[in-house]
Amino acid sequence: MKKIFIALCILISVSSSAQTFITKGKIQYEVKINNHKSFGDGIWGDMARDKFPKFSTTYYDLYFNGDKSVYKFNRYDE
Repeated sequence: MKKIFIALCILISVSSSAQTFITKGKIQYEVKINNHKSFGDGIWGDMARDKFPKFSTTYYDLYFNGDKSVYKFNRYDE
């Protein structure tokens, strides 16, 4: 019984020390929008589809540090 208790204590201490938390960093999000789907049906939608690309892509950045975070626009894709 004593050996099981010691093994359990060692297992708990090893597993709890293996956890690491990320406290600061940057995450980049990519947002794709289907432009042709948003135009709808009809003559005006058909005319607009010829002038715009099918997809538009924008990028956003999320910066976090401790208890603060900022979500910012980064750029449009060409």
